[in-house]
Parts: sequence; structure tokens; C-alpha cells
Amino acid sequence: MKLLKIVLIAVISLVLICTPSWAIPKTNTNGDYILPTGRNGSRQISWIVTDKDPQGLNCRMLRQYQGISMDGIDAPEILYKDNYHTITNWSVMTTFKTGRKLEAVTTQFGNNFVLRDKQGKPWIPVESSRDRSKGSCFVRANLQFIKAIPDPDIYG
Repeated sequence: MKLLKIVLIAVISLVLICTPSWAIPKTNTNGDYILPTGRNGSRQISWIVTDKDPQGLNCRMLRQYQGISMDGIDAPEILYKDNYHTITNWSVMTTFKTGRKLEAVTTQFGNNFVLRDKQGKPWIPVESSRDRSKGSCFVRANLQFIKAIPDPDIYG
């Protein structure tokens, strides 16, 4: 019984001390991040822009919903409709330069929102400004454009 307690304490300590590399989302062969769709599933808040376009990474939102945050009570249900939108046709709300850190918008439970467009490509909402005053916009959840990085508040 004493040995079992020691082993249990050792395992728990390893889990709490080690940086869980499995917590960072993986990509498929196309570079798309594998994230549960909808408003439930994984938690990945911190991202960094990897897009090499000198104009920056486009962050898109339907014009009539610009200024709305996806985690707000005023976010319309139509924005959550999966495999429905042609997001590449939405207005560019802002652009982000390579190396810019982004903060994903999450649910009240800390889970990611993921929206798949009509082609099944994943998009995530991010804060469009550092002070969170301008609402959310969507970026492609693909390694060509963004990279998941450890969340500082979790992994230090």
C-alpha cells in the first residue's frame, strides 16, 4: 500500500510539473489544426502569426457583425453555424504581421470556438485588438498562417 502511494504521488507530480506537449493542438497533413468544432472541446488561447505575406494575415468578419465579440451575449447564432459560411469572402477587419501574438476567443468554460467553412477548413475567432475593444474576427487555423504556442498562464 505504501508503494502504491509513492507511485501515485510520483505520477501526479510528473503530470503537474512537466509541460504537457500533448496540450498543443496537432495539425493534419494540410497544416490544418485538428480542433473540435463548435463551442466545446479543447483550450488553446495563445497563437503566433506565421503568415509570410508582407501585407499581413487577414482577420475576417461579416461587415454587419464587426465590433461583436464571439464570447459576448450579443454574438448572433448564425456565426456558429458550421460548414455554412464562405469566410474568405468576408470583409477583412484587420491584418496581423508575422510574429504578432494572438489571443483566441474562448467560451465561458475556456473551450475554443472553431468554425469550419463550406470547404471544411477550420477558422478560429481571435481578439482583433490588444485592448479587446473592437470585437472578434476569424483567422485560418492552419500552420501556414498561425502557430499554437503554450499558454503563459498555464505553462509559465
